[in-house]
Amino acid sequence: LRIGVERPLTFRSQKVLSIARSIIRQTLGAFDEDELISLCTFSRKSVVGYPLERSYLDEKIHPGSTVTGTEAEIAWFDNYVKSDALLYESLVDKDKDGNGTVRYAVISQLTQSHVAKTAKIDRAVRPNTLIGSFRSIGLGRMVAKRLPLLGVNIRTQQEFHKTLAKSGSRLMHNVTMDLSSASDSFTPSLINRLIPRRWYNELKLGRTPRFCFGDDKHKFMYSPSFMAMGIGYTFPVM
Repeated sequence: LRIGVERPLTFRSQKVLSIARSIIRQTLGAFDEDELISLCTFSRKSVVGYPLERSYLDEKIHPGSTVTGTEAEIAWFDNYVKSDALLYESLVDKDKDGNGTVRYAVISQLTQSHVAKTAKIDRAVRPNTLIGSFRSIGLGRMVAKRLPLLGVNIRTQQEFHKTLAKSGSRLMHNVTMDLSSASDSFTPSLINRLIPRRWYNELKLGRTPRFCFGDDKHKFMYSPSFMAMGIGYTFPVM
């Protein structure tokens, strides 16, 4: 409800977004499909069809295993996997004549669960599809590789911030600032205003705005958020 209805932009907001888009375009540069494929990897966490206790790679990838994804993700992955002989042989389910195909399951909505964020509040998480996790991790790595151009290194930033927060708590010379519901606040229209069109389309491919709670797959909701925790590129894009 907070972000479901788009608000008209003020003149100042339009100027800020215009400058931000220019910075983002220079930082991201051209999109490279070969680079994406080289950075994709399967998640070590739970995904659709594979809960945490079955999140090991040999559970997800073996002949006859079910590969989950949206229709767009499956089309992308099926085109890719045929060029990766090792992965294709690891997934294909062959009959006695040696013929076989990869077994896919089309997913149209994700299931939202909640994990502890602090002692007081939970964080909403939507485990991605198997293909979605594979591809979105690659996209996240692509973005993370470019962030040092802005002076941000995700690999070292957390420890650097911890040091600053610790000294600030003792000397009172700085404070920490956090945005409430940060990842939820990025709507498709906002991302479209900020991200170059090719990158936007690549991030949007496979996006699943519908989600449900628990085992009742018939009661679903629509999320106006572009990203969610559990999607591989959410944190780098933020």
